[in-house]
Amino acid sequence: MILRTEAGNKQPKTQPLKGFNNNQSNLISQFVITDFSDSIILGLIQGLTEFFPVSSSGHLVFAKALLGVGDIPLFYDIFFHFATVLAILTYFKRDIADLLYGLVKYISIVIGGGKNDADDSIAKNARLAFYLIIGSIPAALAGLTFEDYIKSFFTSPGLVAVFLTITGIILLSTIWLKSSEKPVSRISALSIGLMQAFALFPGISRSGITIVTGLWLGIKPLDAVKFSFFLAVPIILGANILEFSSVPLYTISEEILTLLAGGIASYLSGLFAISIVLKLVGNTRFYLFGVYCVLAGITAYISV
Repeated sequence: MILRTEAGNKQPKTQPLKGFNNNQSNLISQFVITDFSDSIILGLIQGLTEFFPVSSSGHLVFAKALLGVGDIPLFYDIFFHFATVLAILTYFKRDIADLLYGLVKYISIVIGGGKNDADDSIAKNARLAFYLIIGSIPAALAGLTFEDYIKSFFTSPGLVAVFLTITGIILLSTIWLKSSEKPVSRISALSIGLMQAFALFPGISRSGITIVTGLWLGIKPLDAVKFSFFLAVPIILGANILEFSSVPLYTISEEILTLLAGGIASYLSGLFAISIVLKLVGNTRFYLFGVYCVLAGITAYISV
């Protein structure tokens, strides 16, 4: 397990955990955060920065360095990300229900040979669901193909700081945007999906780069934000399903309360962040996140 020493650092506890053999105890020590406050802080950071366009992965890299927790335990990472997905499903429950209903209804109509019988709302929701599938493909392929290469960047705070600065510049570009009311299309969905693939690198904000891409393509601001957040659901759930297979289940029971505390923090802060982003993008003040990212990136680069 991970404990704080008198010097403030964290060191592995060498004796076996009660109820586990030596091998199990050693494996648990690679997955456990015993500091309750660390779990809550990391959960808050995940929830806020998953939706604030400031890169959750980049901020978690910096947070780990500041807290001295080393690598975040895998099941914590999975659970915190799942909590942010729950925040999306909660906040946009009606929109997502309409998407799923529209997709299922449209498919059933097409199978029944009555494609032209679908009303406009069903067809619109079915199209958007289809566009989300298109937009999810690039990041999924990139993640599976370049997983090891991408992971190597998580150990370099200097590069993360550079990527965060790049994110800031991208966000600042929204200052010169003119309002537009275009709907999401197949081309824009694919373009946003391609940009999402670049957000696999820590420091590049997934929400930031996808929202800005949508805005530059002329998509209505509210629709661009919704599409970006909806696009997070399949990519996060897909990654979590793949990662969960490598998590020993007996490690989770050892830290269930600490895990839940961080997950609740991630969920609640995610709901808060979603509401703030929707307000700022609607008030054309989205660039403010860019100012923060540039300053934070430069400061972090100088400090590492």
